[in-house]
Amino acid sequence: MRQKLISNMKSPSTWDNDLGIKFNRYITDSVQVRNNQRQIYRIWYNFKIPIQDYDQAVGGIQDFRSIRFFRMYLKDFAAPVNLSFVDMKLTRSQWRRYRRSLKEDGVNVPDQYPGTIFDITDVGLEENSTRQPFNYVLPKGIQREQNVGGFQPGILQDERSLAIRLRDLRDGDARGVYKLTNLDLRVYERMKMFVHAETQEQAAQDGRPEIFIRVGSDFEDNYYEYAILFL
Repeated sequence: MRQKLISNMKSPSTWDNDLGIKFNRYITDSVQVRNNQRQIYRIWYNFKIPIQDYDQAVGGIQDFRSIRFFRMYLKDFAAPVNLSFVDMKLTRSQWRRYRRSLKEDGVNVPDQYPGTIFDITDVGLEENSTRQPFNYVLPKGIQREQNVGGFQPGILQDERSLAIRLRDLRDGDARGVYKLTNLDLRVYERMKMFVHAETQEQAAQDGRPEIFIRVGSDFEDNYYEYAILFL
């Protein structure tokens, strides 16, 4: 997919995506369509490409503040192919990837090890309840709220969660996401968070992964940290 400014300078930023399905880092979900004999005859893939992770910036373009249009083209096919595109759109989230180092003190791991794949997206009950091989289910004790302001009152709202995808994370290294808030936590007694981990590969045996959350007034010097080990 290519994006290009409409100007005489012709300054595009480009994103190159190999449509090979195996190990494609931009595929966040897939939906299998079966016929009456329960045989798979079509698979839809959901691609999400981070805008900041472009492959090339051409012509002196420096930011994304004045984007006029996107251009997308396909190449290098060996045979005629029919492709269907549904619901192409820009998405946003209040969560951002933390791009500074989170490695443990004394651990010799290069900052932001280039071999580590780290993506953030979201999953929801409406879109991902039939996802394979791991479908999305409601966390225990969570009830969907009713949509009281729509054209059809009583319809349940979609329940969504933040999803983080990691691959080849080195021992002693870490990745994180952050969200800016303005909260007075003195009026709260407990903090509840649901965490679910899934993998299709052999889990590491030389250490147990850990998840942590930091709540504070800045990212590095003033915060409270809560950490738990995955079972």
